[in-house]
Amino acid sequence: MNLVDNEAIVSIAKIADTAEGGAAGTFRVTRDLATGPLTITFTRAGTAKFGASGDYTLSIDGSPLTATSFVMLDGVTQVDIIVTPINDTLAEPTETVILTLTTTALYTADPLSKTATLNIIDNEPIVRIAKLSDTGEGEEPGVFRISRDTTAGDLVVNFTRGGTAKFGAAADYTLSVGGQNLTGTVVIIPDGQTHVDVTVTPVNDLVAENNETVILKLKTSKIYTLDDAAIAATMTITDNEPTLSISKLSDTGEGAEPGVFRISRDTTAGDLVVNFTRGGTAKFGAAADYTLSVGGVDLAGTVVTIPDGEDHVDITVTPINDTLAEVTETVILTLKTAKTYNLDALAKSATVNITDDEPVVGIEQIDDTGEGLTPGILRIFRTTTSGDLAVNVARSGDAKFGPTGDYTLRVGGTNLTGTVVTIPDGEEHVDVEVVAVDDAVAELTESVILTITPLATYTIDAASKTATLDVEDNEERTLTINNVTITEGQSGQKQAKFTVTLSAKSSNVVTVDFSTFSGDIDAGLTGDDAAIGSSDYEDASGTLVFEPGQTTRTIIVDVFGDTEEELNEKFSVLLENATNATIIDDVGIGTIKNDDVIDLAVTGLTFSRNRFEEFQESGSLTITVTLKNVGTVTFDFAEVDIGLTPDFVDFGFFSLTTILIDTPIAAGKTITRSVVINFEDEPFFSEPGTHFRVAQLVNVEPQELGTGVGEPDANNQFISPTKDVTVLPSPEF
Repeated sequence: MNLVDNEAIVSIAKIADTAEGGAAGTFRVTRDLATGPLTITFTRAGTAKFGASGDYTLSIDGSPLTATSFVMLDGVTQVDIIVTPINDTLAEPTETVILTLTTTALYTADPLSKTATLNIIDNEPIVRIAKLSDTGEGEEPGVFRISRDTTAGDLVVNFTRGGTAKFGAAADYTLSVGGQNLTGTVVIIPDGQTHVDVTVTPVNDLVAENNETVILKLKTSKIYTLDDAAIAATMTITDNEPTLSISKLSDTGEGAEPGVFRISRDTTAGDLVVNFTRGGTAKFGAAADYTLSVGGVDLAGTVVTIPDGEDHVDITVTPINDTLAEVTETVILTLKTAKTYNLDALAKSATVNITDDEPVVGIEQIDDTGEGLTPGILRIFRTTTSGDLAVNVARSGDAKFGPTGDYTLRVGGTNLTGTVVTIPDGEEHVDVEVVAVDDAVAELTESVILTITPLATYTIDAASKTATLDVEDNEERTLTINNVTITEGQSGQKQAKFTVTLSAKSSNVVTVDFSTFSGDIDAGLTGDDAAIGSSDYEDASGTLVFEPGQTTRTIIVDVFGDTEEELNEKFSVLLENATNATIIDDVGIGTIKNDDVIDLAVTGLTFSRNRFEEFQESGSLTITVTLKNVGTVTFDFAEVDIGLTPDFVDFGFFSLTTILIDTPIAAGKTITRSVVINFEDEPFFSEPGTHFRVAQLVNVEPQELGTGVGEPDANNQFISPTKDVTVLPSPEF
């Protein structure tokens, strides 16, 4: 079962705002049930103060409402609460009245409409200030306007003065209202008027000043409100003293028309005395670089006068035409400040250039030269042609001067041993010939440098004060190549490095082609000692380049290592097609030394018995033989023939047996083998007497080169140091 509440829901809303001196504002309180009287309670808040001595009062149906509750009569669903503002004379911002309903046991305040806000607008005037016009010395006054948005009653307005201009009759400006001087900082907007104008009258003095400002700023008051966007206004007072500037009308030069400075003003009234300073690199005075004049009259000082009615005066710059060589010099006039005029900040200084009329001298290279060639030429020139002109020069460069050096100089066919050259009257240049000394020394291209050195009679062209001429050598350069011997190694690669030599440094790029060939080209390309390309060495070819100054280059040929015993082998490197040089030794021989040794030594031999019969048919013999690989190559097998010999010199011997060793014997390794001979199975015959024991290698693998039987180079036969075996005659014999 649902229980339905029968208490009313009460809400409040703002119907209308209000303003001082205007219609009252209204709050409306509403309930949804009209049955029975209902006491409604509320609270007051907001920025406005309640009460007759505050900002507003409340009433219902004409009756004051001072309490915070009222009764809504039976059958009534809404009541209007009237808000009446107090019309005071205080300047205030817009204020608020906030009423909030309070929930009681008799009703519920609508959560969404239990509070309402009403605005009270102030009716005091809003005051602002604006500049109507600027002013200047000798011009119409400027005007500030102080305005309000109402017209009722006199309104007293306070302000402050500011800005760069000073207030007062003895200063920069005065103020007035309606023709009356205003010495204070209070003005009145009369009843019925919306504004009052404040006149700014500048004091027309004789002092040159910058533009100055007058700033009036309104002060706050209880009886008006200030417009935040127009609290202050600024007026500019322009000065009426003339503004001076200086400019250059023309440059000048020795022997040329004078140069001119012009000092100008922006007015024409009255004589105006102007002060200036002299500066620049030129020196002032008749005994120096220039003089000044005005209207044909020498100006020794630094003061000129612009006459009444004129807006400028010209100052003439006359250069002194001396005989000294000088760089272009400057005359700088700078205006000085004064109380009677202003200076144009962008034109308070000007510069006139004085060019020199002494000749400018330079030097240039016309032709290079070389040993056995026509002379080279260095040309010394000037910008004038009048009179003989002696020019000093300095010699330098890596070529040595003199007949026993690398070059000599001459002018007009005459040897020049000194350092002074004369350009004749009427000529603009003179040629200095550089004659190369044709010696027998191979040299690089060398340089001759002539530099013009200063004299008082000319100026040196900075871009042409030095010239360089090249002297080429005419000696022939030759090319040679050396021979190289290299041990091949057991594996991998080694580099055979051939050096190709240029007989002397060259200023030219020298090139030469090279290529490799099997064998010795000089002795024939075939034979047992010819190394094979791509097998014994890597074929190589190309072009060597000698940059200027280089005298050696290297050719690298890769040589392959192996383990074969072989002859020393040869290959050739051939030089051909040289440029800027002659080949005098065109073949370099590369010798590949064999380092593979095949050598197996018999290092020991023992018998288990040392007595035999001439014809031995019984018993047995144990033989032990020792072999050592003293080479660099592994032996896969070896055959050893063992016997007796009566003679150390004659190596013929009576063979007892042959031992086969089929176990590989690596380089440096030793192996021992024993064998037993049963004479009943293998009878033995030898001559009676004492014998040496003998062990001889008869076959090995690998074979020694060229033997065909595989005998090593040395130690292939072991003979006991003494005859320690005895052979007795057999009884049968």
